[in-house]
Amino acid sequence: MADFYLKAVADKGRRPRIVAICYQRMEGGRPVDRLHILLSEEFGEKEILTKMKSLGLFEDDDRFLPIGPDVKGDLAMLATCATHHGIVDLKGENLTRYVDVRTRMAEAKGSKMDMRDRKVSQTMLKEKTSQLVERVTQEAEMFMKNLQKKTKGGKGPSV
Repeated sequence: MADFYLKAVADKGRRPRIVAICYQRMEGGRPVDRLHILLSEEFGEKEILTKMKSLGLFEDDDRFLPIGPDVKGDLAMLATCATHHGIVDLKGENLTRYVDVRTRMAEAKGSKMDMRDRKVSQTMLKEKTSQLVERVTQEAEMFMKNLQKKTKGGKGPSV
């Protein structure tokens, strides 16, 4: 039986797409493991969801009891995305039952996280996001420099 702080970030469109998931093993409301942050830009949405399934997130046992600021919303979104990829089959009433059961299991066990732990996890997620933005910005700048070099040489950008 393990509590995990869980936070999912999604790009909400017609179908939500996972941007990042962070999780951290907890005991007695305190972190006992490092914060894991999985970015879809690095691993892909399907691979992230497969990893979460291997940890026990989509199972009816207590290997992965999620806690966090919006556990119900995160569980519903993750289950919807996992169903889309064929990793699980949680639709309609099954989805509602899954979210309710998982939430009640964590509440019955008395899973809690104090505000200090939540702030630490959110700070780490912001840092990782900042690193991703910086990397994407650098790649965009390199692309633009290469494009300008090609254009100056009399050769237009190839399509």
